[in-house]
Amino acid sequence: MQVRVVRGDVLSEYVDVLICPANPSLRLSGGDSDAILRRGGWSVQEELDRYLTRMGLASVEPGTVVRTGPGPLQVRTILHAVDMTATGETRLDLVQTVLRRALRQAGLLEMLTVAIPPLGTSMKEFAGALRAAALDLHPAVDEVRVVVKRADDAALVQGMLAA
Repeated sequence: MQVRVVRGDVLSEYVDVLICPANPSLRLSGGDSDAILRRGGWSVQEELDRYLTRMGLASVEPGTVVRTGPGPLQVRTILHAVDMTATGETRLDLVQTVLRRALRQAGLLEMLTVAIPPLGTSMKEFAGALRAAALDLHPAVDEVRVVVKRADDAALVQGMLAA
């Protein structure tokens, strides 16, 4: 298994699965989630709404991972990783939990390639959480691509992963 850090737009990656940060109400609002909606991802939002309705919920617990179809993206599936509380708080332990769950689910789905933007907390804490999660990564996953927008973030994450 290989973890690579690349600069770019995570929504433009050609991978099997995108792990996307999500809020507990599963609204595609803010950051990469909002970008999915702006690119025509209404079907993804509708799928998330149907999930909540089917489960009889207004929101899900932090740490939950919900799978949807790809919408307009060039991926096989999206895993929405709830990396914050209902008040928008992110914590390292929550990011670690949801990251492990999402990567495990990607492996159980036999997805070979995964793209992920940094989740919650700081870039340094995200890199540490990813390094820990990669230690018990499902063997089906061949590559995890961490996609960042800035060169200094790429260097920081790469350095943390190499440490």
